[in-house]
Amino acid sequence: MSFQQPDASFPYQPPAWAEGKLTNVPTNGRLLLANLPTPIHLIGSKADGGGKNSILSRLKELNIKLYIKRDDATGGAELGGNKIRKLEFLLADALAKGCDSVVTIGGEQSNHCRATAAASRMVGMSPHLILRTRRADSIDNKTDEMGWNGNILFDRMVGSTIYTCTPGEYGRLGSNKLVDGVCSWGYINGVDELMAQMSSISSECTLDHVVFASGSGGTAAGIVLGLALAHEHNGKTPPKVHAVGVCDSPSYFYSTITTMADGMGISLDSDTTTEQFVRNSVIVHQGKGQGYASSTDEELDFILLFSLETGISLDPVYSGKALYHFLKKVVEDDPEAYRDKSILFWHTGGALGIYDKGDDLLGCLKYSDSTIRLYSFASVATSGASSAFVSGGYTTLLFASSSSSASINPNNDNLHPPPPMSQLKLKHVPNAKLYMSEPNPSWFGNSANEPNNPNWDARTKNWLQSRFHFSFAEYNSPRNVNFGVLRVMNDDFVQANRGFGTHGHSNMEIVTYVVEGSLTHQDSMGTEESLGRGSVQFMTAGKGVMHSEFNMSRDKGLRFIQTWIAPRMNGLVPNYGSFDPNTGEETVCIARNQWRHLVSDVMDTSTRTPVQIEQDANLFVAEMDQGRYLSLSLEENRMAYILCVEGSVKVKISSDGDEVNLQRHDGCEVTPISKDKGGELVFRSDEAAHVLVFEMEAVVGAGRRDI
Repeated sequence: MSFQQPDASFPYQPPAWAEGKLTNVPTNGRLLLANLPTPIHLIGSKADGGGKNSILSRLKELNIKLYIKRDDATGGAELGGNKIRKLEFLLADALAKGCDSVVTIGGEQSNHCRATAAASRMVGMSPHLILRTRRADSIDNKTDEMGWNGNILFDRMVGSTIYTCTPGEYGRLGSNKLVDGVCSWGYINGVDELMAQMSSISSECTLDHVVFASGSGGTAAGIVLGLALAHEHNGKTPPKVHAVGVCDSPSYFYSTITTMADGMGISLDSDTTTEQFVRNSVIVHQGKGQGYASSTDEELDFILLFSLETGISLDPVYSGKALYHFLKKVVEDDPEAYRDKSILFWHTGGALGIYDKGDDLLGCLKYSDSTIRLYSFASVATSGASSAFVSGGYTTLLFASSSSSASINPNNDNLHPPPPMSQLKLKHVPNAKLYMSEPNPSWFGNSANEPNNPNWDARTKNWLQSRFHFSFAEYNSPRNVNFGVLRVMNDDFVQANRGFGTHGHSNMEIVTYVVEGSLTHQDSMGTEESLGRGSVQFMTAGKGVMHSEFNMSRDKGLRFIQTWIAPRMNGLVPNYGSFDPNTGEETVCIARNQWRHLVSDVMDTSTRTPVQIEQDANLFVAEMDQGRYLSLSLEENRMAYILCVEGSVKVKISSDGDEVNLQRHDGCEVTPISKDKGGELVFRSDEAAHVLVFEMEAVVGAGRRDI
């Protein structure tokens, strides 16, 4: 989970395969609003309840693998869907231009308008929505027949100013002058994410077809260009791309995608036009049926049956209409062409639109409407199936033969869970896998670099060399966003007489450990101090704080490890504290070859450390002489991130003979295989070593997904 200030914009670095091919790169950066990467689900072939109309049974007959890219999971109910990928770029551009309001247009149940309104509020802008509706005249009559349903409810909840017009008025007065290629960069990123996910599953895992709904063309442009350029760059044949238009004609979408490609500065061979490239890269299908946002009974039946067989909700305006058309029309027109193929459907969200179709769906609930009155102590017929009864804190399995029923038995002594596993697992994060950042000195208020300055350290000719352990600033990796509550770990080296000018933070616990040199800190709370080697400082950014960090030395470099930790709550009162072992205040053991417990949770009354933060996390540091051993215990449901600050150290689990050899700058993830038990880590230094360990609550699935 990423804890990110919504209105913080970061420089954008396009994928390598887009460089030189798409030249109009967004200059105003990108916000981090979406929960990325979104998962890819492989849909099973076990049909249940669909009968002769079963969708999954038909896929099984043709041996089709169906993957779903879940962009309906990009955010909560207010943000979920494909729109948020685009808004990360559009709103970053608006903020950079000093805008304080956002105006957009869409249908009455527009997912785009709802997501735009919510995202605008998140970044401090006022949303104004122009909604096309046949009920526009009801506003003049003070009846407001749009009500409080689906997307409209969320539009109103975030305080949108809503204007209405009829479809005819929009057709006469509407325009596309504000449409450009900025929004499509969201799906250039999306394609890069998809490529990384598929390659991480298996280098042999390929897709034959990619299918998605297309309404305005922005998502289509990003996916079409991205898949074509990425595969061209890798020297591979791209999958066949299918855009299912849910409103306009195929010619409209070919033209729109072409216009957006030109807006993104596409660079092609001189004998290929943009439109030719687009038409060679995508097949656009006419899938609007009886009209935009108008559903047939067959489409609604398909949506309900798909939910019954997979547990995944499709919306009736975009994803449901598109997948229905592709599977029931395109595939069935030539089923043998799709036999033994793999198809990825890119789910673009929009489930809130289902609420507006509630009355229509009621007439189609013939597959799944099983509502039964359950009386206490009654038997539950299972008809030969195995079921699970889930209640609060326990799950009871119910086993029944083909001719019997089984009653609920929460105390069945014959059912025993498997014994808990106590192993920890280690994942080496070598220095070579860290992102190396050497930003322009002007970004942080520094004068030009002085590579020939004799007082500058030879390790870099730049004013700053920073190693990012997690996604940060210009390094955007959806597969390496955080490690539990540890959101940022930057290993920074700052040249003499350089530093970070005054800048702001909010809603983060910022912990900084000084490795070499002297760090001078100033902040808007009135703090000003310099800290040397072995010192640690913290700052609760909370409601907002401004600060600067400088190396004031004229001839020595400064190295420090800065970490950002997600707080237990937002909006805290800003705070600052520090510990300097050079002051002589013996508040913590500073001896070598022992762990120094420097940081703990302010809510933990069982321990006292010099620095306490607003999160359940601990920082341990040790400086080890050659040939020494140290152990560190991890309790159950805990995990840790290790950094070899200096020297080298071998780490192993006490019950396991395997070791991880960490060199200077290397990291190591320590996670439990089972959350039930912990374990002991053993550190061995074959040479002098300096080690830092952040310990925290375990999170299922934590860790890098690109190693």
